[in-house]
Order: sequence, then structure tokens, then C-alpha cells
Amino acid sequence: MVKTQKALKADPKRATKIGEKWFPAFEASLIATLVERDLPYYQPAISKDAFDSMCRFAQTTGVTKGVGKYEDVVATQFSNLWKG
Repeated sequence: MVKTQKALKADPKRATKIGEKWFPAFEASLIATLVERDLPYYQPAISKDAFDSMCRFAQTTGVTKGVGKYEDVVATQFSNLWKG
């Protein structure tokens, strides 16, 4: 994930090449613009607070009744790699 995010930061147009394999041509042509717009928000880590907030949202909206544990859902064993 960290390597992919670095590669996209270096060249957002790489996303278009991948998108062309999965999406119609017009939609694939939009991907690089969206990636470039969102790059400042790309991060490989999910904090416990963010996880808890997402779980509360999912429960409130009825998407789920139960909530997994942070350690069971997030690959915390790789936290040393999250900084890139």
C-alpha cells in the first residue's frame, strides 16, 4: 500500500492505466484527476479513533449490528510500515 501510494504521488496518471483494465474508457479517463485531488489524504494507516468513528457510523446507519475489534480488522502487525 505504501509503495502504491508513493507511485501514485509520483505519477497520478498511473491510475488511468490500471483503471482502463476495469472501467469503461470515459470513467477510466477521470481516475487520475480524482487520485491527484485526493493525494493529500492518502495514508496507509487507520487510527483507532477513525476505526471507532467508522464503526459508530455503520451501527447508526444500520449497516452492521456488531463491531469487530480494531486489532482483528486493521493489520496492526504492519504498523511499522505505515510511515513509508
